[in-house]
Amino acid sequence: MHLLGVLCELLGGFLLAVEAIKTKNLVVVAQKLNSIASKIRGFQRADEFSFRMIGSLISMGVLLALYFFTEGVSTPALAIIQLVSAVSLIILVLFLEQIAKGLEWIERNTASGIVGIVGFLLFAAGVIIRENIPGP
Repeated sequence: MHLLGVLCELLGGFLLAVEAIKTKNLVVVAQKLNSIASKIRGFQRADEFSFRMIGSLISMGVLLALYFFTEGVSTPALAIIQLVSAVSLIILVLFLEQIAKGLEWIERNTASGIVGIVGFLLFAAGVIIRENIPGP
């Protein structure tokens, strides 16, 4: 719960700072993320086999990193990684698209003050969670 409070504070602080950040920069970042996502989707449509092989290589890299840099990996963790490996690039595309949509929402709602209000509420919720709920 402590981590949830810290994450709320960080997101709230970012949204409060958006008022000072030029929204043109956020639009550029959103466009870049959409561009990367569309290139990955195009690669998937053009060569499905290579797309799946790259997903498998990513999962093998994660497995090797877990093996060499941790004390041990549980069987459920290995099963989850194998399931995710088949769709790892698709998950990346979806993640990039959602971040881009979030940035576009921020850009649209900055002038009305909604972003600042949401930022303040998230920041306040984060402080309340962090200070009032006992951590580990």
